[in-house]
Amino acid sequence: MNQALHRMLNPKSIAVVGASEKMNYGGRLMKNMLAQGYEGKLYPVNPSSKEIFGVPCYASLEDITAEIDLAVIIVKAELVESLLAQCEAKKVGSVLIITAGFREAGTEAGEQREQMLTAWSARTGIPICGPNCLGLSSSTAHMWASSASSIGENKRIGGSVGLISHSGATAFGPLLNRANDYGVGYRYIVSTGNEASVSMTQFADFMLDDPEVKAVGLFIEGIKDGRAFAELADKALKLGKPIITLKIGESAVGQKAAASHTASMTGDQQVFDAFCRQKGILAAKDYDEFIALVKSSEYSKPLTGRKFAVLSHSGGIGGFVGDKMGAAELIVPQLQADTVARIDALLTGFGTANNPLDLSGTMQTEQILDIHAALESESELNGIVYATHGKGPLTERLGALDRSSNKPLYWLWTGSLEDPELQAVKKLPVPLFFNPKQLASTLARLVEFYERSSAAASSEVEARATGKLSDTALNTFKSQTEGLTLTEIEGKQVLQSVGISVPTHYYLPVNGDIASFLPSVPFDGNRYVAKLVSRTITHKSDSGGVALNLREPEQVRDFFERRIQQGADSGDVDGMLLEEMVGDKVELILGSTNDPIFGPVVLIGLGGVLTELFQLVTWRVAPFDRMEAKRMLGEIKGLLKYLQGFRNTPETDMDALLQTLETFSYWVYEQRDEIESVEINPLAVLPKGEGVKALDCVITLKPVSLE
Repeated sequence: MNQALHRMLNPKSIAVVGASEKMNYGGRLMKNMLAQGYEGKLYPVNPSSKEIFGVPCYASLEDITAEIDLAVIIVKAELVESLLAQCEAKKVGSVLIITAGFREAGTEAGEQREQMLTAWSARTGIPICGPNCLGLSSSTAHMWASSASSIGENKRIGGSVGLISHSGATAFGPLLNRANDYGVGYRYIVSTGNEASVSMTQFADFMLDDPEVKAVGLFIEGIKDGRAFAELADKALKLGKPIITLKIGESAVGQKAAASHTASMTGDQQVFDAFCRQKGILAAKDYDEFIALVKSSEYSKPLTGRKFAVLSHSGGIGGFVGDKMGAAELIVPQLQADTVARIDALLTGFGTANNPLDLSGTMQTEQILDIHAALESESELNGIVYATHGKGPLTERLGALDRSSNKPLYWLWTGSLEDPELQAVKKLPVPLFFNPKQLASTLARLVEFYERSSAAASSEVEARATGKLSDTALNTFKSQTEGLTLTEIEGKQVLQSVGISVPTHYYLPVNGDIASFLPSVPFDGNRYVAKLVSRTITHKSDSGGVALNLREPEQVRDFFERRIQQGADSGDVDGMLLEEMVGDKVELILGSTNDPIFGPVVLIGLGGVLTELFQLVTWRVAPFDRMEAKRMLGEIKGLLKYLQGFRNTPETDMDALLQTLETFSYWVYEQRDEIESVEINPLAVLPKGEGVKALDCVITLKPVSLE
């Protein structure tokens, strides 16, 4: 696949079927190709023209004798199938279909046409970009095979980031034009459209393998294969190449728009956001944040830590920038005494050598070179931020410093956006920012990516994901039960079989003998909870199906006879579960559901009655390891500190909790074809050394397929 995609994105010859001199899709694509200086062979195809923009034109693909790396199709949807037959006969390397009128049209004919594209590509091995897209570009080949009107005649700059977008107008519109505002160019731009043949994930995989690509940016309307996307994210993390995303789907409006545009399913936004945190994906919320992350990711100097020096011509500006950096959990440390003394001796007039540094007028002098050299000697500093503006000499000096410095530099522009000097600043490789909060947020996320990328090689998720946890109990209950929901006693036996602890318990069927049951229960000093067991009554406390703090046999007898055997819903009751009550504990909720895109997704948060009230929960895509489980807990404000012992509360068994989360995630992943959902609420986290216990659970199985 990657060799075929190389021919598509680095073509030495292109045929444009539907080329024209009119400013329609075919005309704009031809004009863009010529204006941007495509260096390969260009073959316009149109039976009505002898030449187009001075380039000889052919009546059909069959008339072209040369080899074709990329065939661009811009004709009516009804004609595409016959043209693909010509492409196959010509043995073209790849196909780009700009034409719309396929699955996105929402018609049976459109659906059938798209199925034809998919089948043709699979049979011939010829990849298709599109249909219903705006084209693609490759800056190295000066190839802009796009019908976008925004490209223009001015030569577009290249870069080291690949951009892939479901929306062509977004890729060749704001993400291209805003990038220009920051002095950013792209190595590749691909508008994937409906993805009948090649998916966004496959294009991204190709770009990650390109040694000249430092990061990949994605504008996402929907993800078709969550598992393939997860593998892509893992690959990017291990390569140290960030994936930067901008995704539709935060609201019902965005979800509807994506469905009508490229027939995409956006998925649950909360799950996607959690997935990005889990996989080290840099998820942007707007165009400017996306471009800032792109610019910083292609910078040649990696950011390896959180400590920065901040230099400005103003104490107020420097202090404000330092404040925003601190809020983003970055550090603006005190400089060493000898460094402060060196800088203080270089300052002319007002200013201070303490970090953040107020250089006043010295910022615009040659002394900035020596001040920077002093900061270079601070081994603890990971980066240097300049928050200022100025004339040509300052731009030249900071450019020279960037070339000679071992530390990454970042420039927060504090002048007018209409200042002519800004154009020279944009040409520097130094990442450029216009907003202190955006600067701080971007740097914090780059540091986090570096930390995650460095740790990725030591992750054991892949190695363990091949192992099978015991599913004997689950299979037994699947064959024995008539419904899809296991009873609590059945669910707990399943949990025990995979290594998740439950309290000591005793079970009595609804028609059991209470008199012979009670002597088997050790009541001396123990407290018990009695619970109704039913396949249909899952919220037992709401129906009086739970009795707490039972210490005497007669209390258990009364509950069994009155609630289990004589209750109004006794026909739905299977029996009584009697469990030892646990003492000091923190109650959490642990659960899983099957996301239609990513598969099993694990939820953890405050449990018991607090779950619905506060909804303090977070998610991860299964499976994951103990390290990721700890990150997960850290996302819920205050929870990790509380679990580790806060003020008078005892330290809980964090080791057992992390092991339980890891075990649970692997189990639901391995049983993803059998289990629809699991809810353990509450999951009791006991004091250190005492473990974790599932106090209640509901396991719902998937329906048995009749196929």
